[in-house]
Parts: sequence; structure tokens; C-alpha cells
Amino acid sequence: MANHIEAEHNVLGACLLNPDSYLSIVDKIKPAMFLEARSREVWNIFGRLASEGNPIDPFLVSQQDLSLAPFVGELMSNTPTYKNVEAYANHMVRLWEKRELAKVGHEITEMAKGDGTPAQAISLLLNMTEQESRGLVAPKERVREVVEYINERHEAGSGLIGHDTGYTELNNVLSGYRGGCVYVVAARPGMGKT
Repeated sequence: MANHIEAEHNVLGACLLNPDSYLSIVDKIKPAMFLEARSREVWNIFGRLASEGNPIDPFLVSQQDLSLAPFVGELMSNTPTYKNVEAYANHMVRLWEKRELAKVGHEITEMAKGDGTPAQAISLLLNMTEQESRGLVAPKERVREVVEYINERHEAGSGLIGHDTGYTELNNVLSGYRGGCVYVVAARPGMGKT
């Protein structure tokens, strides 16, 4: 677990050394990914400061919780460089994913020893993928989108969900022009795009 803690400390230290580092990784790192409570608290303070329009600054962070002042100094002095913040964050996310996978694996093992069913095990795995920061979509969500699309086409009657394009073959492929979509027409020169 020392490797996990060191990864957290490097992420926080890089943000303290260069406040712009926080903005480059804020969408990637979630508070639940921090193993250490004081690291999680510092990350939450970063979020509060940023939401109030304040910079991520060692002094301002320490003023939020004076007991964290020595820890903030330690983070800054032990972080090799802020330039590798993306690598630190990616490493931290990978370690968190491994911890989550191990947790789910343990739960599945316990289910196998008891009254668990394969459906419950699959449900645990799907819940884990839904919580990932990478934006993976669970199969049941993708199926729901496809069913909605099929229902829309069926209800439209003519097979068009959107507006008629004026071209039968294009209508068959696109189901008509729909709001909120961007369409790009591309072909080799001289193929009649205009």
C-alpha cells in the first residue's frame, strides 16, 4: 500500500507546486480514489478553493485546516516535480482500479462460498465498470439506447426519426437528419459532394 500512498502524495504535491496541475487532472481523480484520509481531505480542499475561484495555494490550503499544514509542507518537499502530474494521476487511477477489482473479486469469492448467483457476480462487475472514470458504458445501458432507437423508428412509421434528407439512400442510413447531431459528408474530389 505504500506505493498507493506515494502516488496520492505525488498528485497532491504536484498540484501544490503548480496550481494549473489541478485543472489538468480534476476530471480524472475522484475523492473516493484516495486511500489516505488526510490526502482525501486535501483533495476536497482543492475542490472547494477552485469552486470559490481561489488558487490552489499552500497557504490557503493550510488555512482551511491548520492541522494539515505540516502535511502540505511534506507533500511539496517530497514531490519530485509537478511536470509529471498526468503520469502521477494515471498511476493513481490504475492503482485505484486494481483495488476496486480486488474488492469486487473478494465479494464474488464470498458469494461463491455462500448463496451467490452468477447474475449477482455479473451485477457487481457491471456496477464497477459504471463507476469508472473512463466513461465505459455498461452493456445494459447500450441495449437500452438501441431499444429506444428501434422504438423511435417504429413509431415514426416512415422509418425516419428526423427530417427528410431528400435522398432515399441517405435516409435509409441516417433515418433522417436529427437535432443535436453533426453530419460530415466526405469523399474523394470529383465525387459530387456539392
